Amino acid sequence: MRVIPVLLLVVGCAETGSSSVESELDATLRALGAGVEVFGCADVEVVAANSADSRGLVVRVDDDIAADALLAGATVGAEYTLPDPAVEITAMWGSDVTIDHCNDVSYGTVVDGEASAISGVLSIEVVPDGFGTELMPTGRAKLLLEDVVFETTAGEQRDLDELELSDVYVGWLPG
Repeated sequence: MRVIPVLLLVVGCAETGSSSVESELDATLRALGAGVEVFGCADVEVVAANSADSRGLVVRVDDDIAADALLAGATVGAEYTLPDPAVEITAMWGSDVTIDHCNDVSYGTVVDGEASAISGVLSIEVVPDGFGTELMPTGRAKLLLEDVVFETTAGEQRDLDELELSDVYVGWLPG
């Protein structure tokens, strides 16, 4: 009896960019639709996430808008064309991706991937709520993201046509 060695080679292929496979970035942007949970803090940070906290979005605006609204005693608005040095917008996926935001204690965010906003428009309005102080301004924010393009570190880009986040608490709280 003769033994013949056999090499079995199995090859599979998948088309890059195939619409049948949803990327993590696509899934994250889709998850920002209805039912998203939104919270905020600082001057100004707004966080949106799906109910499982596995996909989220963080918008940071370093422009003292809540403080300006408090001092004016009226609504203050601003519009930013991205990229802008005062604005950072990040989409992320993993587990408990937003748990450490607006929190003085770290609980263990696990971010498997993220994408940064590289173009688009962010419009923001902050209405003072009457409770803030000059050192700790507070208010209610409305954010509108339009035609925002996100890019992963691998170069994958996706467009978020429009997202509105309304009546979001922003400001500083002791603790």
